[in-house]
Amino acid sequence: MTDASVVPAEAPAGPLVGKVATGAEGCASRLRALVAGGDLAPGEQLVEVALAERFGVSRNTLREGFRVLASEGLLVHRPHRGVFVHSPSVEDVRDLYAARRAVECGALREAELRARGGLAPVEEVDRLEGLVLRAQKAVHEGDFRAVGDLNTEFHRALIAMPGVPTLTEWGERLLARARLAFRSHEVPERLHADFVPRNASLVPLLAAGDFAASARELRGYLATAEEDVVGGILAARRG
Repeated sequence: MTDASVVPAEAPAGPLVGKVATGAEGCASRLRALVAGGDLAPGEQLVEVALAERFGVSRNTLREGFRVLASEGLLVHRPHRGVFVHSPSVEDVRDLYAARRAVECGALREAELRARGGLAPVEEVDRLEGLVLRAQKAVHEGDFRAVGDLNTEFHRALIAMPGVPTLTEWGERLLARARLAFRSHEVPERLHADFVPRNASLVPLLAAGDFAASARELRGYLATAEEDVVGGILAARRG
């Protein structure tokens, strides 16, 4: 667990949806990006004074941001103790993956409806392929933090394919929760490395415009990942 006296470096935020977030909404967005980037560990206490200074906001505004993320299941307030990053339970992971299957597979179905000529835009497929290649290189180099970041980016790009802002917004919240679940795994490095070939398997299907097969592959992939994450969390608890 990260030392509670340390404020983590800020991760790059995901794509903005709609207008630029300010105030409590902006705080929530920046905190969510830290979670999604793997910079905040499950159970870590947040340092209110330091974060307010870092974000350039009042402590009241920061607390509003805390409340937003608490409602999303990313933070928890413990009376007389402070605000902590949520530690996902097995039930949380089951709920998360049911939602991910609905949102991510739904995004592919919507992308198919919006595709011109029945094919995914070449630039989007190229982006996904590029993320896979970078992840494969990171695995080879043993840079598993980068592998985790690239896995998040891959799924963010999938969800964004149909260009539906609400789907993108939901995806950001789910991917942040997923990163917390990964951090709770017994061996998160192995978990991220195992995701890379599954991501790679989706690229040729999307390049061929076979959205239905892509959605089936993704659904099976997420079901397998769910069991891997649950197993890793249970093993970490036993250890």
